Amino acid sequence: MQRNASYALRPLPVRMKMRIIKKAFVGQIAVLLMMGMLLLSSCTDSYLTQESGGDESTVMQPQGNMSPSVSPDASDVILPPEACTPEVLSEQLSSVCTVLPCTPEFLEFCNTLTGSEVFYRALAWQLSQNGYSDDLWLTVTGRSYRALDALYHADEQPDNVKIMNDAAGGVANLAFVGDINLDDNQFCMQNATALGKTPSECIDSTLISALNSADIAYANSEFCFSIRGYPLITKRPNYRSHPDNVVLYKTLGLDIVNLANNHVFDYSANALTDTFTTLTDAGITYVGAGENDTEASTVRYFVVNGLKIAYIAASRAEVYQRTPSAEPEQSGVLAAYDPTVFCARIAEAKQNADYVIACIHAGNEKGTALQDEQIALARACVDNGADLVVGTHPQKAQGIEYHNGVPIIYSLGNFWYGGENTNCILLSATLGANGVTLSILPCQFIDGIVYNRAKTVEGAKVIQEINKGSVNAVVDYFGSVKQTEPK
Repeated sequence: MQRNASYALRPLPVRMKMRIIKKAFVGQIAVLLMMGMLLLSSCTDSYLTQESGGDESTVMQPQGNMSPSVSPDASDVILPPEACTPEVLSEQLSSVCTVLPCTPEFLEFCNTLTGSEVFYRALAWQLSQNGYSDDLWLTVTGRSYRALDALYHADEQPDNVKIMNDAAGGVANLAFVGDINLDDNQFCMQNATALGKTPSECIDSTLISALNSADIAYANSEFCFSIRGYPLITKRPNYRSHPDNVVLYKTLGLDIVNLANNHVFDYSANALTDTFTTLTDAGITYVGAGENDTEASTVRYFVVNGLKIAYIAASRAEVYQRTPSAEPEQSGVLAAYDPTVFCARIAEAKQNADYVIACIHAGNEKGTALQDEQIALARACVDNGADLVVGTHPQKAQGIEYHNGVPIIYSLGNFWYGGENTNCILLSATLGANGVTLSILPCQFIDGIVYNRAKTVEGAKVIQEINKGSVNAVVDYFGSVKQTEPK
């Protein structure tokens, strides 16, 4: 969690005072009188600063897709105090802002979030200089208008919106890992027991730290949590884990898991229901499955660091579909063999979030070559508004593509799953002023243990394999991902 930012008034800069002096009447006494009048009457002689460990630094530069604004200059614009009241500002905004309830009460709420009445001054200055745009809110509060709306109506938010914090900033750090299988009778759990280790002791501690330090951490949960149900005879193998094993997810710091995959329904509807209950009781959000089609296609939102971020997931993993799609009166997953509903939910999320993360479970299982249908689905996600596409299912890490400037990670690879030694990655995505910035930690799953291979010979080989399969992206030795010309 990020601590809430606090704000204070900052004195008028010396150079600003000198500009005022040069513009004043000739004569020292007249200059001093004019300076005093300006300092008393101007409501733009201070601007937002953020405190961090006692040091002050200017903040509130827009993030994400927002454009920076110029800081107030009292020598250029003088606003009387009466122009900086919530009542006056509310009247101004009500005629131009359609995205927020710009009542005096709402503005007072924003003022409380920023921590001082400088909010009113900054808002009045921005309106006088730049007019209104939706970007204004991030500039003067450090929070997007979508995040502000969620915070203001926190008590009225639906179940699919989770407020992580009310902090400012406009930057969020996300982490993603691939498939996890906690089936009690499968290799990973059995091997851990044989080694006398807990599941978390089989995962490199640096990777656990990276997941826990992220603002939102994600994994693909490839099994059901239950002691009920019966194995589907139409598919093998079938994966089920005791609900107590959810403690590993807590240790990993997971905030959201994908259930749109081909093993979450392995023990039928009752076991799927138990999975929902287990995750919910643990405080972990799930996406991509539900008790009916509405729930399975529900977009999950997080409000963190002044941004509202959406996750939506769907599966296109099976050649012959055996995992049932959710129906109006049937539990199951959101399937994307026909991606119409999935793409519609992405477009819906784009209207309601600052960033949209589309998670797909698709591709050739155990292969590194990209599948045509996998590529088409990922690109359709981008075309409908996704800002990042993250894939799982192929079990091995695959290449990266930028489609219309949006990154697609085709496969994270198995994280802790199965008995085959494979390459995988921990993906980090920073959402901020530069859009979506990516980096990876190359990892290896070997004999039931997940290793962090960053800055090693083994890690360089993992990166080389990813680069080999990438379309128009390259990962450097340090894990930074960059867009390149198509191969």
